[in-house]
Amino acid sequence: MKNNKMMHAASGLMIAALLTTGMISGTFAKYITQDELNDSARVAKWGVNLGISGNLYGEAYDGANNTIVTSGSTATVQSSSTGEKVVAPGTKNANSGLHITLNGKPEVSTKVYGTVKTQNIYLATGEYGVMVKTQNVTAEDFAAGKKYYTLDGTSYKETSALKPGQNVEYFTLEDVVNLNATYYPVVYNGAGVTGTNNEDSLSKIGASVAEMLKGSAVSAAVPGIDGVSTYEIAGDIAKVYEPNTNLATTLNNMAATNITWEWSFSGNNEADTILGDLIASNAGTASNVVYKDTSDYKSITVDGNTGLATVDGSTTPVASTKTSFDITLTVEQAD
Repeated sequence: MKNNKMMHAASGLMIAALLTTGMISGTFAKYITQDELNDSARVAKWGVNLGISGNLYGEAYDGANNTIVTSGSTATVQSSSTGEKVVAPGTKNANSGLHITLNGKPEVSTKVYGTVKTQNIYLATGEYGVMVKTQNVTAEDFAAGKKYYTLDGTSYKETSALKPGQNVEYFTLEDVVNLNATYYPVVYNGAGVTGTNNEDSLSKIGASVAEMLKGSAVSAAVPGIDGVSTYEIAGDIAKVYEPNTNLATTLNNMAATNITWEWSFSGNNEADTILGDLIASNAGTASNVVYKDTSDYKSITVDGNTGLATVDGSTTPVASTKTSFDITLTVEQAD
């Protein structure tokens, strides 16, 4: 009996232990599903440097090397109007010029767009001269074969005989030049262009820059009524560069070249003289510089704003007495 009681007691303790163990196990065991994410980012690199610096033209040029100076006794060419820049035979800006700085390797798609406007000095095909008033003309002068002209409105007509008692003014034709091709005295170089005086090299530079922006060929711009050739590459047609493109390498012709110019001292002296006489005339009034139209010579008038010169009765310019280069560039992240 005593043994049975002990067996029962031991069995009870074992059952209690088992129950307690189950309860403890149920208390401390559970299901766990776990995940974790750590993420970070930095701003994508831009780092694009764009700068347009320098001066193409000056108010004065040094006599030793004909480059731009401020003023002074060494200047052999100097503007008579403060703030008004000039160019002349023998002057140049062949060293510093105008420089475009463009570099960077952005980590985003990028496009470069902008507008280039150019105007060059030129004298168109044709015969030109300067009418100079002559005093004390006699019948003997005509008999000797000298040519004289009289002014009829804005046209100079050759006269074959003296007209005594008619209060007539006589003119002789001087500084005659006959051009069989348009003459561009100021020759520009830069942006992959090497110019000559037989072409508008400044407009070619404008086209070259526009082609780099677009990434394909562009047509030569036709000058507007103001004489300016405009090359505009809008943002929606500009070439898009992939992320991490080295812009300095891709646009090397733009970024690595100065735009320079030179007006040769030993060029076409007669044509240079006509251009100098045109700008010296009173703007907006008929000058004594003339253009041959059939048998008569017609006065040329210079527009003081545009610098364009037209023959009386015509709206087509025969010359430009101004030159300019305007450029605006924008570098932008492409959408």
